Amino acid sequence: MTDFAIGSCRIEIGTGLLDVLGDRIRASGGEKSLRCAVVTDANVAALHLEKTKRSFARAGIGTDEFILAPGEKSKTFPVYMQLLSFLAAWHFTRSDAILALGGGVVGDLAGFAASTFLRGMRFFQAPTTLLAMIDSGIGGKTAVDLPEGKNLCGTFYPAEKVFCDVSALATLPRDIFADGSAEAVKYGVIRDARLFGEIEDGALVSDAEKTIARCAAIKAEIVARDLYDQGERRLLNFGHTFGHAIEIASDFSFSHGRAVAVGMMEITRIAVRRKLCGSDVAVRLEKTLQKAGLPTENPYDRAALAEIMLNDKKRRGTTLEWVVPRAIGRAELFPVEIGNLKEFLS
Repeated sequence: MTDFAIGSCRIEIGTGLLDVLGDRIRASGGEKSLRCAVVTDANVAALHLEKTKRSFARAGIGTDEFILAPGEKSKTFPVYMQLLSFLAAWHFTRSDAILALGGGVVGDLAGFAASTFLRGMRFFQAPTTLLAMIDSGIGGKTAVDLPEGKNLCGTFYPAEKVFCDVSALATLPRDIFADGSAEAVKYGVIRDARLFGEIEDGALVSDAEKTIARCAAIKAEIVARDLYDQGERRLLNFGHTFGHAIEIASDFSFSHGRAVAVGMMEITRIAVRRKLCGSDVAVRLEKTLQKAGLPTENPYDRAALAEIMLNDKKRRGTTLEWVVPRAIGRAELFPVEIGNLKEFLS
C-alpha cells in the first residue's frame, strides 16, 4: 500500500480498496448522516458498483447512483445539468459527498458538479482506469467540454481522498489499459529517465503498483508546487496540445490516450527537426509507444489541427505554449506565436 498527500488531498494506492471504500470515507470524518452520490458510467457500474455500494452499506453510508453513458460525449453541459438536477432532486447537502467511480470522464464531470453544486460538496475519487489513477484522478482539475473545444469550462477542486484500487485494472480492456500507458510514458519523458527505462522494459505489466505509485508521485510533486497551472504544471501537457486537437477532429472516436501518444510523437519529431533534442528521443519514444499498443502516426491534416488549437485552453494571449522534450527525463516549455503556428507545425 502506498499513501501520500498533495496538500489536503491524500492518495492511496493498493489492492482491494473498493471493498473497504465506505470505511475509508467514514474514517475521513464529517457528518454521521453522510450520504454519497456515486457517479459512474454504465461499463464501470456493471463491474464495480454493487461492490462499492456494499462497502458503503457496511459503513452506514447511504448511496444513490448517477450512471452515465461511457465516453467523452457524456462530458457536456447537458449531462452536467442532469447531474445537478439529480443532486437537487435527492436533496443532497454540503455535508454529503460525491464519489467519482470510473475513468477520466467520470472524474472530470463529477468533480465539476461537486465544485459547483451548493458552491461545493465533499468529493472523493475511486479511479478504475490506469489513466485516471496516474493522471486525471490526481491534481484537482475538473471540466466539461464545449462544442468549441475540450475542457474549456471547469474548476480546480481537488478530491479529499483518491483511492486507486490496482486490482480494478484486471477488468480493463486492453485498449483502455493502453490509453493509460500513454500518460505513464509521458511522465518518463518529462521528468524521470529511470521510469521511462522501466516502462520500456515492461514494468507497467510486471510491476503495475510500483509504476503507478511512481507516476502518481511525480504528478503529486508537480501539482503541490503549482496547483493552478501557472508554471511547472504545464509540463504535464506534453503531447496534449496535438492530442486534444486530434480528439476533436475525430469527433472523439480517437481516445484520449491514443491521441496523446500521437501528440507526443508529433511534437518530438518537430523538436528533432529543430535540433531541440536528439533523434534518439524520438526513436525510443516511438518504440515504447508501439510496444504499449499505441499509435504513433497522425492521420489528420496539421493545418486543420492548427485551427482547432486556436481555442486550446493552454493558449495565452497571442502565444500557444508547447512542451518540448530536450532528452528522456527532461522537457521545457516552448512558446510559439499564433501567427507562426502553421509554420512551426509544418
